[in-house]
Amino acid sequence: MQKKTEHPKNNSHITIVDIIIMTVVMSVFSASCSVSHSNNQNKTTIAPSTTPEETVKVLYSDAIFFNIRNSIHPETISHLAPCITPELKIHFESHNKNIEKWKQKHKDSELKLPVSEGPIFLSNYEGANSFKIGKAMIEGKLAKVPVSLSIKNSDGLYKWIDIALLKQVGGFWLLNNIIFQSGIDKNNTLLNRVLLSE
Repeated sequence: MQKKTEHPKNNSHITIVDIIIMTVVMSVFSASCSVSHSNNQNKTTIAPSTTPEETVKVLYSDAIFFNIRNSIHPETISHLAPCITPELKIHFESHNKNIEKWKQKHKDSELKLPVSEGPIFLSNYEGANSFKIGKAMIEGKLAKVPVSLSIKNSDGLYKWIDIALLKQVGGFWLLNNIIFQSGIDKNNTLLNRVLLSE
């Protein structure tokens, strides 16, 4: 029997009022940079900030965070560790351990590994070309930061908003979860995406 993994509280509850407020905020306020990403995977050292918006900007500006797909390897976890909560780091590590257990259990099977495919940190399967950071909604040591993303392809321009959830730890704001597609589905979160289920 697979040991039950304790997951961090994701604080993913979001109301229609929150979505409306964040949408309005996004229309009048955004971080001054809208960064387009290439597939450049050059590693740079990242560090958290004392403001939620800046930590989110650091993460989404990082090519590894922005482009990673399918799985999150130990070296990637180490790279992101300065900007994520200890709970989220443990969640990723537990997920990877469960993957290894699953592979051992099904090594003679043709079953496909039951994990999410596509981007780890973006809600759109095709990824995104650019992003803008909105103004944080802060309640105590928790913050919600709207991230407006877009992708342009042959079908036109597609835009959406993901919500980064942060927690203040030791004076710095760290990523704790992401609500994908502005909480249209409350279960569509980073914690649930990176979660092995059989």
